[in-house]
Amino acid sequence: MDLITLKLDDLLIAHKDLVLLTSVDVRRFIKKMIEGRFPDLEVLSFGEIADSKSVNVIKTI
Repeated sequence: MDLITLKLDDLLIAHKDLVLLTSVDVRRFIKKMIEGRFPDLEVLSFGEIADSKSVNVIKTI
């Protein structure tokens, strides 16, 4: 969890429009794990992104 927190802190400073993209199987667990520290960070699954939208991967954790 500490590694995730460090990486997200750095990314949130550098990028305003940031979401955490994960698999549908772990999405709700990841959201619960980080919501205390990052309440405004959206956690989405791949299926929630429309095919017409592009995704720029900034970092893989």
